[in-house]
Amino acid sequence: MRYFLQSLSLYDDAYIEQCLEGFPPHLSDKIRHISSATRRRERVSARHLLAEGLRQMGLYREFPDVEYDNNGKPFLANYNGIHFNLSHCREYVAVAIDSCSPVGIDVESRRRVSPSLVKRVCSEAEQKMIATAADPDMEFLRLWTRKEAWLKYTGTGIVEPLANVPPLDEASPRDEASTDGQSVGEALEPHDNAAIGRRGSLTAQQCGNARIDTHPLPDGDGWVSVCWDEPHAGRPACRQAGGLKPCQ
Repeated sequence: MRYFLQSLSLYDDAYIEQCLEGFPPHLSDKIRHISSATRRRERVSARHLLAEGLRQMGLYREFPDVEYDNNGKPFLANYNGIHFNLSHCREYVAVAIDSCSPVGIDVESRRRVSPSLVKRVCSEAEQKMIATAADPDMEFLRLWTRKEAWLKYTGTGIVEPLANVPPLDEASPRDEASTDGQSVGEALEPHDNAAIGRRGSLTAQQCGNARIDTHPLPDGDGWVSVCWDEPHAGRPACRQAGGLKPCQ
């Protein structure tokens, strides 16, 4: 499993048009008719990053055709057995891709969090963790991305109170990191096409057969969490890839 993180600052109007020229005509036309500039950028960045991620993993055959199941989870209609998931925040787009099993990913940048939201979506233990954290807003977002990644991994949608969603990780210290190669806090160069291989574990928690890994964003002002099947014999660990080169 690999996930790809790209700054949305790359996708200015000229670059969006460059990307659209490489999309299938029916998709380009559909995106060009989206009235919101923000929504257009989100749609283009997600499809571009997905296609380039497949290329970087050696899986690309044709432009990915994204459809949605009855629960609203996206899947690739023309890539049998390849799983993916997408997420956006104000500054970043993220894509997780796995050739074996479902994945879920969520990315969030810093924002003010209301006490009512914390009570609504967090368990009592999580509320205590947030209240005692040095940066309560960031601690909430850390837990929130883990909950979202888990829900997107399962693909069932919100079928129970969010406070019951599992990613409270008391056994996983937030101030330790076990990595191979790059530091989890190191910024990614936006056009560096070399994969940065590292086993994620700033925080990690197992939920059944699934694992949730959480990393800080390159600017240190947010989090990205990815939920994926725990590696076993013959199955690769989670790897984050660096920023991708602009499309040609």
